[in-house]
Amino acid sequence: MKRFFSFRMMVSSIIIKILYVLGVISIISYSVYQILEGSILIGISSLLIGNLAWRLICEGAIAIFSIHDVLVSIERKMYEEKQQYSNHNSRDMFK
Repeated sequence: MKRFFSFRMMVSSIIIKILYVLGVISIISYSVYQILEGSILIGISSLLIGNLAWRLICEGAIAIFSIHDVLVSIERKMYEEKQQYSNHNSRDMFK
């Protein structure tokens, strides 16, 4: 819980996955509606292109948050190494 309130844990990827499912359901519903209304070409193209575009958008957003996670872990490792280095006496390190 502490990680959640200190923004150490990102919930963005979970939200994006939920939005992806809702978007796919919406795109499929719209496509079926278009097909039933007689616009078969629009329905099929929106089904294929819409789902592909929506998938790319969601994957791009998740990639951005994944990059953030990697950068945070690198920063954490660098901080730990800096703390280790500063805790040692410099004379002891070069003996």
